[in-house]
Amino acid sequence: MVNASAPVCKYILWHWLNTTTGEKRPFACGSWHCLAHRRQLAWFWATRVAAEGPERMVTITSIPKDRREAYFAFQQLIQAIRRKGWAFEYVRFFEVSPRGAYHFHLGQKGRFIPQRVLSSLASANGLGRIVDIRKCFGAGPGWYMSKYIAKGLDELPAGWRKVSASRRFFTGEKPEPTPPTAWVLVKAPL
Repeated sequence: MVNASAPVCKYILWHWLNTTTGEKRPFACGSWHCLAHRRQLAWFWATRVAAEGPERMVTITSIPKDRREAYFAFQQLIQAIRRKGWAFEYVRFFEVSPRGAYHFHLGQKGRFIPQRVLSSLASANGLGRIVDIRKCFGAGPGWYMSKYIAKGLDELPAGWRKVSASRRFFTGEKPEPTPPTAWVLVKAPL
């Protein structure tokens, strides 16, 4: 679990400086455990997922609490889907529910898989039978799904990835983490 009294980020005083114009922009360290920067990281992922426009939303609600077991079961599920000849690209969000249950929320691209088939494959691979798949319409679902990025940041267990994606889910170029060459990273004086 993330400790609310965690130390202040060591990068809190850092910012981007445009050497040509003198403009300053905030710098984010990129850690989900950083209280100062994790909302910026959540916004980065939310905009990236919404721009990609997933075709479907998938929820898997019976995730094992053992991290390695859960990741292995998920990997086996994806391999089983692809062995059946279905294209299945995804972005996956991890969530801890208010009751303490672990869930995976997926934005999916590729062929539609009937819920009963997906449920059967999930169960056969150790993820339980409670699986839901729904078609997305318009740009709204990408933003709806991205709420799971920002949800439960204080409950993120150690070692679990908040967001991950299959290799071909994001078709556009990844946004640059650093500004163009006129920008430099500097530390503000105390």
